[in-house]
Formats: sequence, structure tokens, C-alpha cells
Amino acid sequence: MIRIKDSLRGRCHEEGINMTPLIDIVFLLLVFFMVTTSFNKNAVIDVQPPVAITAQDRRQDAILLTVSRDGRIFSGEQMLDIRSIRGHIATRDAGYDEKNVVIVADRKADTGVVVEVIDQCKLAGATGIGIAAGRPETIR
Repeated sequence: MIRIKDSLRGRCHEEGINMTPLIDIVFLLLVFFMVTTSFNKNAVIDVQPPVAITAQDRRQDAILLTVSRDGRIFSGEQMLDIRSIRGHIATRDAGYDEKNVVIVADRKADTGVVVEVIDQCKLAGATGIGIAAGRPETIR
């Protein structure tokens, strides 16, 4: 039975569902899924490699460095500065004896940038450095 005196003083209130724990759990689940979700993006830049008749597929167990037409350097989605290539290669394959690097350069990329990338790879201790080339569809 509700007393009139208690209800006027605000002592009597109806019990309801406490939403705070529910909101906390939903927030924690949201954070968990945001952290554990991997985003699969395609290549960051579109590169047109040069064509070579003798091109072979040697990408397994190699670090791929991409040089764009305007001279930007990427490793996957991460944009690199020319000075950070050495540290990137050294930390990327720290446990392997051989460090293979494949440079995917656009056919209109500045040759000087590609040579600087090759130089930084050699200074990082890369044992195998290759330049990616596409295979021609038909030989004329």
C-alpha cells in the first residue's frame, strides 16, 4: 500500500529496469568488434608496371614496396618516406636470414626515386631486390 505522505516527499518510486549495465555491455561489444575487425582494402594506388617478356612471379615471402607515378612510396596501405624504408625492412623480416624486396613501380615513375628505394633496401640488408613487371598479353 502506498502512503500518501511518502509519495509526496518523493520516497516512494516505482522500480524499473536499470539500463546502465546494458549500455556498458553494448559499448564494450562495440569497442571489441571495432578493434578486432580487419578492413580488407584494395591497393591504395593504381600502378601500371612496365611490361617484360621474361617476367616471372617471385612475390612469395617478399616485402612489396610500391612507387607511384608521382613518387609516393607505399608498403601495403602504409605510406613511407624514403628515409623510413630502411627501418621498415629491418623490422619487417627481423627473424629471417633472407630479406627479399619486390619494387612495384609505375612505368612513368621517376627513375631517381626507384634508384633511391633500391639503395635504401640494400642498406637495410635486403638480399634479393626485384622490380615488378607485367607480362604482355600477346607478343607481336
